[in-house]
Amino acid sequence: MVDARKLGEKIARMFNFIYEINGDYYILGQDYFRLCTDLEIGVYKGFEDALNEKEEGFIIEQYKRVRRYTSDCQSNSGIRDKELVEFVQGLRKGEVEILSKQVDRAESYAQISYQ
Repeated sequence: MVDARKLGEKIARMFNFIYEINGDYYILGQDYFRLCTDLEIGVYKGFEDALNEKEEGFIIEQYKRVRRYTSDCQSNSGIRDKELVEFVQGLRKGEVEILSKQVDRAESYAQISYQ
């Protein structure tokens, strides 16, 4: 069972990435907690499509593309971090589990892509 508070705190310290939660797409990470633009959603869907095709090189290419679109840095904000943690804590148990799996996948591809 995933602890929502710990997951939210982890995401608030992580690199920015796009996550799908209840059909909405968010950029979450150390610099962002916001809904995605249509362009950003399209970039993320390219990554999701690549995952279905299972060709590792293409998946990594699409993963890096998502990272480029989410790499803009904002100033540190304790308020934003708190809101992100509260947002994750407000999700239902199943949603937290799904988000946790997406976080794990993002971390896994970070290790593969940037070693």
